[in-house]
Amino acid sequence: MVTNARERHTKAQTVIGATNAGQLVNAVAGVNGFVSRTYATVETTTGVFRTEGFDTLTKGVNMYVQSRANGTEHLCDAPSGGNCSQIVR
Repeated sequence: MVTNARERHTKAQTVIGATNAGQLVNAVAGVNGFVSRTYATVETTTGVFRTEGFDTLTKGVNMYVQSRANGTEHLCDAPSGGNCSQIVR
């Protein structure tokens, strides 16, 4: 059981690809739903993304969509690692 949890964590952290999502234009935080889930709507020069929230973002920074080994996508301020938040579909 510990091995499965460790494997899931490793896959969630493993970046298998990244694409440029443009420069950050604006971000708005909010709360959604009965369980008060925090989210962020992030606008870049190429699109708008809804994520699970961010700690800190800087306008004008290049953003990237990272694909992870577990099948999730994250919006990040670096192609590998960096400040990231999972994209909500």
